[in-house]
Amino acid sequence: MTSMDVDNFSFSYNGVEYILWAWKGNYLNLGAGAEMGIYYGGGPHWLVDTNLAMQMTLSLNDQNGNIFYWAPGYDTWWITGFDPNTQGRTAQELTATYTVTFNDAGMYEAFYDAWHKRYSDKGNIWSFNDVNLSATLIF
Repeated sequence: MTSMDVDNFSFSYNGVEYILWAWKGNYLNLGAGAEMGIYYGGGPHWLVDTNLAMQMTLSLNDQNGNIFYWAPGYDTWWITGFDPNTQGRTAQELTATYTVTFNDAGMYEAFYDAWHKRYSDKGNIWSFNDVNLSATLIF
């Protein structure tokens, strides 16, 4: 059984369109998992630029607690994690927490301006730390 939830968060900076794309769910044969990546350019085909890499962390929880926490400690454009021992969870049973720490203050400010007042049915799902230029999504 595969059960996925996806959301994306677009913003513009210096005339370029960017998007943070987040997924979570039960990945066929991989178990419970989540991932986030940063892309640029616009649809229908967003592009990868490894120069956009930044510090990212990822945590995944279910009703029993933490499934995994991943903080690679190096810049990356895409973070992902899976637990093959946690099978059969629906996306709604999982809570993923992603933190991205922008290397560029201007890019952080552009993302902040685009998303700090946007709400979902869960409330304000992004929190921001202006000191270290990080944004945290609970999804």
